[in-house]
Amino acid sequence: MNQMPRSHANLKGVTNYRGTSIPVIDLRAAIKITANEEEYEAVNVIITEYNRSVQAF
Repeated sequence: MNQMPRSHANLKGVTNYRGTSIPVIDLRAAIKITANEEEYEAVNVIITEYNRSVQAF
């Protein structure tokens, strides 16, 4: 995953999936849920498509 300079705080970066660049959004930050660092492991990514737009959470 590549970090994007001067991007929104919820955008964690962009990743390449099957030749397509997909933005990776931190859903926890987007819906304003505080993370307990002891329980939080950022290992799963869900890729969605809605209205011809693909993004990962």
